[in-house]
Formats: sequence, C-alpha cells, structure tokens
Amino acid sequence: MIKMTGTAFLFLNLWISSVQSCKQGTKSYYCWWGGILENLCPGVKLQLCTQYTIRCACDAGHSRDARGNCVLTTKCDGSNHNSGTGGSSSGTAVQPQDDESRRLLELFLRTVSVIESQNSIHLLRASREIPIPLCECMKSTWEATGLNDSIRTIECFYRLSVPNKANLMTRVTQRVDFVPQIEDGKVILLLKPADDVLAHCIGP
Repeated sequence: MIKMTGTAFLFLNLWISSVQSCKQGTKSYYCWWGGILENLCPGVKLQLCTQYTIRCACDAGHSRDARGNCVLTTKCDGSNHNSGTGGSSSGTAVQPQDDESRRLLELFLRTVSVIESQNSIHLLRASREIPIPLCECMKSTWEATGLNDSIRTIECFYRLSVPNKANLMTRVTQRVDFVPQIEDGKVILLLKPADDVLAHCIGP
C-alpha cells in the first residue's frame, strides 16, 4: 500500500489542476524549462510557459500562428498575415524558421545547464563586468537553483602592485543571480547581484 504525505497529496492536486483540456490539433505539453516546443508559422516567436505546469501545444500536424492559434501547417500563410515574413508559395511553414527556433532553444537550454551546474567553473580570461582592471582568472561556484535561474559566486583573481613590495595576488567575491532569457531572437544572460537591485545584461 502506498502512503502519501499531506505535502505530496497537495502537490499532486496542484499538478492535476494545472492540466488543461486541449482542443483538436493540440496536445498536452509538460513545461519543464520555460518554453513550449512546437511547430511555429513563419515569424512567430517561441511561446513561454510557467515551469512545471501542463500546457496545450500544437501537435505534429499543426503550427502556432501569429494569433496564438494552432492551425494546419499547410495553412500557415493564410492565418499568419501579421508575420511579415512572406512565407513560401506552397503555404507550408518555412524550415529555416523552425531551425532558428530550435537553435535558440538549444542555446537557452545549454545556458541553463551551465548556470545550474554544481561544479565550480573556472574562467581563464579577463572580465568586463567586474570593476577590476584585469581578472587574470575567474571562478564561479554554485549556491542555489531557482526557476530557470541560479545564484552563483563569482571570484575575480587579480594582481595588486604595492610600491617597494612584491606583487600580490588577491581576489574579489560577489554573489550573483544568473537569469537567462530569450529576447529579440537572442539568448541573453541577466546578471543581478544577489544583495542588490542593479543588473547587467550580456549577450552572446
């Protein structure tokens, strides 16, 4: 006999309540990272979703149009007047658009896997984000994982010259919240100091 704690039972009920009844042309999709993997009509951006919820995604024969509906892939052009991409004469979804969406998704997932890694990361190059003239090397250590973000420490090691003294190697440590986002066809990494409200945004 399987016993279930009150917390587990509550979680199960919340999970079940998040399941939607999907219409024809769609299927249930488990949002495990923050975006919906589905076919897209030309010019339509990847749909975002709340992590660990069930959403309705277009099935294999349908694609998401500019209005957010799932239409037959062969009818993408007719339902996507606002896409501004022109489409193909056959009315099918443009393959380069699908390839670009997949490339963007793969880059996002790789970024998430790096910042959520519990291994220490050593960066052997100068930093442009930390106000130190030159970091000879940097080290990042995982602290906590959130909803598609991760808090890590960043250590910057640099040399400090003291008059009439030997050169010293010292370091500066900062706790940073790494938040990857998909924006304007790029994956950007928002760096927010864990104890501050200021943020830096860096792209590929």
